[in-house]
Amino acid sequence: MCNTCSQNTTIQMGFFDKLCNCPPGPAGPQGIQGLKGEKGEKGDDGSQGPQGLPGVQGPIGPAGVTGPQGVPGTPGTPGATGPAGPPGPTGPKGDTGNSGPVGPQGIQGIPGATGATGATGPTGPAGPAGTNGTNGTNGTNGDKYTTSSVNSVTIGIGTKNFTVDTGLALSIGQNIIAAFDNSNKMEGTIISYNSGSGALSMNSTTVTGSGTYTAWSISLSGAPGPAGPAGPAGPAGPIGPTGATGATGPAGPAGATGPAGPIGATGPTGATGVQGPAGPAGVPGSAGPAGPAGPPGPQGVQGNTGPAGPAGPMGASGPPGPAGSGQGISLTPDQFGTKHNNITFAGDGKNQAFIDANFPLTKSTYGCTTSDMIDWACWQEAVLTATNTNQPIEAYGKYYINRAINVPQINYNLTIKGNHCEINTTNTNTYSVFYRIPPADNSATLPNSPSVLGATNGGANIMVQARYQISGITIYGQGNTQKGFDFGPSYGAKYESCWGYDLGTFIHLKFALRTYVLNCFATGCNIGFIADIGNWSGASNSNSQSNHTTFEACRTWSAPTATNAFKIVACSGVMISECIIEGKKVVNGIDFDGLNSTVVKDFTVRNTHFECEQGASNAFIKVRMREGNFILDGAFGQYPAILLDAGSTAGYLLAHIKNIPYWVGVSGKAMYNNTGTNYIFENNHGIFLQKSLISPLFNGNPVTECTGPGCGMDKFKWVGLPSF
Repeated sequence: MCNTCSQNTTIQMGFFDKLCNCPPGPAGPQGIQGLKGEKGEKGDDGSQGPQGLPGVQGPIGPAGVTGPQGVPGTPGTPGATGPAGPPGPTGPKGDTGNSGPVGPQGIQGIPGATGATGATGPTGPAGPAGTNGTNGTNGTNGDKYTTSSVNSVTIGIGTKNFTVDTGLALSIGQNIIAAFDNSNKMEGTIISYNSGSGALSMNSTTVTGSGTYTAWSISLSGAPGPAGPAGPAGPAGPIGPTGATGATGPAGPAGATGPAGPIGATGPTGATGVQGPAGPAGVPGSAGPAGPAGPPGPQGVQGNTGPAGPAGPMGASGPPGPAGSGQGISLTPDQFGTKHNNITFAGDGKNQAFIDANFPLTKSTYGCTTSDMIDWACWQEAVLTATNTNQPIEAYGKYYINRAINVPQINYNLTIKGNHCEINTTNTNTYSVFYRIPPADNSATLPNSPSVLGATNGGANIMVQARYQISGITIYGQGNTQKGFDFGPSYGAKYESCWGYDLGTFIHLKFALRTYVLNCFATGCNIGFIADIGNWSGASNSNSQSNHTTFEACRTWSAPTATNAFKIVACSGVMISECIIEGKKVVNGIDFDGLNSTVVKDFTVRNTHFECEQGASNAFIKVRMREGNFILDGAFGQYPAILLDAGSTAGYLLAHIKNIPYWVGVSGKAMYNNTGTNYIFENNHGIFLQKSLISPLFNGNPVTECTGPGCGMDKFKWVGLPSF
């Protein structure tokens, strides 16, 4: 096979020409330059503390008591008067009265009501319809994917079993919907399907509604087989006359502007404490009786100093002062009155009037009632305020919420520093703890006014300008029914040191380009992390992807019912690096599905550890890609599992497996070859050490060594020390 070097320029033959020392082919195009790492952020400067107030001067102490007059001597001249006593000590300093607290800010005025829309004029009568054209012949039937079931099944997360029609074109891993009606359905992936018996098992990951039903409509999320050609159209009927245009109703009057809320009154300054009274003067000594003249008597004894007067009492605290002007550097939910406790407004004795006055943005944008958790309303008010001011949010301690904390479409710079705070959900309802309202389509405009915080019909290509910085938040869910973060379109967002427990999905990225997820942990979640495409109108596997997302130093701990630690859907350039997948069991540790996209070309996993005690139902890594490169550079597994399940969906996939120090296979197998894949094994150890043992490691389509150019598909090339 090496006698004649290949002149074929296809990937399959040119790849192995160098085995036969053939002359080199033309140089390939230069590879794309690697992305430059982002510069670390500068820490915030601490604010300067205020200057202390000068102390009040203490009162002057009282004069010392005059000493007593000397005792008279023998009769003679009167004795001399004793000298004056020294001044008394200075009295103590009186305490300064306390400053009054800052008064609350006045509430915002209520917006005026919008005038009613004028009535639309009546529509003119329609013209007569044309005659119908003849029907075209029916096209040939495509593969059948839609079916039904009468099994009694309860809506929920996890494995669901149905008996459906036989002979369907269903296969493992396809996305599937089982619906009783549009309000009660389950979405997930196929675990198994027996085309002979009709036995179907699905893994339900998303639910709508609840209950147990016995009439199910089941179909793929994707499209069915191609439709037959359409028959020729019949001739068009004549166009009926146009009805007269109805008169335009008058415009409603504009609503009056609500008055501005009053400014809180300035509290008076607290009174200064009164000065203590001076101490009483010492009592003078009594005069001695006059004696006969004689020699001068001795000098009298100096009188004692009088005691200092008592200090004056402390002045009373002044009433609250006015609200300060300007804004601080950061917001916090606590400034809106968090309780850090599992309590509603009603449970705290607060009525609807209190909510309307203290949570105006939340009430007017998303609604808020006395049955809502106080901590949720404080978080929501902080996020809406930050949307208007672009301030970062800081949080501390534990919080309790009963519904999603919504982020408006027009918020492009949300920064939350959690300081390892905890957010606890208080129910099992299905919602995302942090949720940005999704776009309606892929347009580049926001049709609603930017001032409308609740806008719901914006375009993805303007929302993608958002860049979020989220750190230090721990989320505790209930029943694997909630998501942690679901922000939708963004560019260059970063999630760092965040933890999620018992969630359906911890972090779900949609059209989140160049996202960096660092040191984040998902424990007991059905799926830890998802890099996905958009799910709105116009989104597809080629225009709304989370390309070039990196998961680094992350960890998942999976329960026995978990689906995936990481799931990548039609995203190119994604890297999973230095991560740990551990716990009980998964279906696939890492599930990469290119959705047969023509623009998804590469995926990389580096130095990742697999340590699930019960292994994987399918494989540690599953890759389905139309064509391109998959690189696995370093993986360690200490429990039995298939290392890689690889396959091309419509082309040629190259899987490069290198630097595997240790892996434990299942019954002598460690690889599954679906089809259309070639493999390079380079510098591996353990069960991949010897070239002669590579082929027996495969299940699925057999894989044999490529011994020369043009050896085709489902081959492997082995690179190692010659002695092996």
